Amino acid sequence: MGNDEFDWSLLARYLSGECDAAEAAAFEAWLDRRPDRRREYELIRLAWERAGAYRFPARAEEALLRVAARAGVGRSVGARRRVLARDPRRRAAFLRLAAVLALAIGPAAFLWIQRQRAGDGREPDVVQEYATKRAQRATLRLPDGSTVVLAPESRVWVANRPGCSRCTVQLEGEALFRVERDPGRRFLVRTHGAETEVLGTTFLVQADRDEPGVTEVVVVEGQVALRPLESEGDTGELRLGRGEAARVVDGRLEVLDSVDVSSRVAWAEGRLEFHRQPFSRVAAELGRWYDVEIEYPAALADVAVTATFGEEPLQAVLEALDQLLDVRHTRDGRRIRFRLDP
Repeated sequence: MGNDEFDWSLLARYLSGECDAAEAAAFEAWLDRRPDRRREYELIRLAWERAGAYRFPARAEEALLRVAARAGVGRSVGARRRVLARDPRRRAAFLRLAAVLALAIGPAAFLWIQRQRAGDGREPDVVQEYATKRAQRATLRLPDGSTVVLAPESRVWVANRPGCSRCTVQLEGEALFRVERDPGRRFLVRTHGAETEVLGTTFLVQADRDEPGVTEVVVVEGQVALRPLESEGDTGELRLGRGEAARVVDGRLEVLDSVDVSSRVAWAEGRLEFHRQPFSRVAAELGRWYDVEIEYPAALADVAVTATFGEEPLQAVLEALDQLLDVRHTRDGRRIRFRLDP
């Protein structure tokens, strides 16, 4: 074990009682030398005990499981490469540790570990992580030629191996995918509660940041298959074609009617288009787009907004909203406050 960082594989075995005597003694000696890490360990141990009865999803066979590398770790646009362990005997401990760290540390520190089948003789998967900050977009090109446009404050983990029959992407936030059809290769996009399988297409996936159980998919061209990861009963899947949209809400599939596809994906081309969107959503999008915090009275939350913004500076956008909604704003650095006109 290194001098500063947890060995997460060893920690999982230690907590599950799978360490031999020498490993356990080495781990305990390391904790004795690092009182700061012992405090973190005690927090994780308590959460481990609370997570003992956790039942993992039935679809865990193909799921990616987030395991914290360390609280507070984050990256802007860039890649992080990790070779992942394949020992199937440790799967249960890793699954439980993932749940523990989700409880004890929080989502900002998570990495994904993909469950590996035993005895397949293949090289370990490599997971790459890409993320954008507020007021930042990024276009990624994956090894298979697919492209991903990340919206502000979004993150993807890509489990990909050349020659593998499947590429799996885990998404937090919003992204536009352009994937070439390849009958011999599956391309899967997963969010907290849904899975979208690409059948050769351009499509948008939005994992709602405020409602983790909500995922929305809009197809620009081609076709995708959308299905819940977990649901009560067999809900099947939806096949969506060009111009169609649907969402998964807490395991339920819902078809969306009258979706303006061009406006939904306009952000990928540098525009924000809103068509009768509630001001609460407009404020959230503008906050991510310009990296500001927007406050407003409750009476404004459900007011419908129809507007298009391109490369205008923030001040021009705020003044346009003042006129459109008959409101006034004040600005103090990154904090914007709207108020109703008396």
